[in-house]
Amino acid sequence: MIHNPNKDKAEFTTFFDGVVSIGDEIYNFGEKGVSYKRHYTAKTASVNIAKVIAIPYTTDIYPNDLCMIDGYKYVIENVQPVWGGTPPHTVLTLTEFEVNR
Repeated sequence: MIHNPNKDKAEFTTFFDGVVSIGDEIYNFGEKGVSYKRHYTAKTASVNIAKVIAIPYTTDIYPNDLCMIDGYKYVIENVQPVWGGTPPHTVLTLTEFEVNR
């Protein structure tokens, strides 16, 4: 069996890509790539994903909350806590708010 040395390495998530405001809170975030699975799952549900971001772990954010990045409003479609990440973080799937279109 071939050993993959990268398999055992934990992925480190950073929050250097920008700032997002959600309600009265402000978080640094890191942009994530939209996976094929997430993209096609959203397409079947007729949802157009605008961004996927990671913020430091929190439990105070819910689907359908609004957030603001660089003057643009987004709707949070999905909230996914990642406890096993380094550091623990929350992944948010965002769609454009209708006024942006």
